[in-house]
Amino acid sequence: MLIDELRTLAEKYLILGGQRTVSASKDGVRVTNFEPEPDAAAAFWDQNIQTLDVQDLHNLHLLLPPSRTR
Repeated sequence: MLIDELRTLAEKYLILGGQRTVSASKDGVRVTNFEPEPDAAAAFWDQNIQTLDVQDLHNLHLLLPPSRTR
């Protein structure tokens, strides 16, 4: 999938109120969800993002907002 297509998926997810964020380290990429998200965002994630192949999913994760230090 092209990066522009992945960016569009990430933007739609965030517009729906998606709350997942990403942190990257030497150990890899970690996606977290500290806040509840609207049902529409969760359903969009399950139907359109979780089904991506491993490489596209990794690339999409890098388009999510960064996690903030708590």
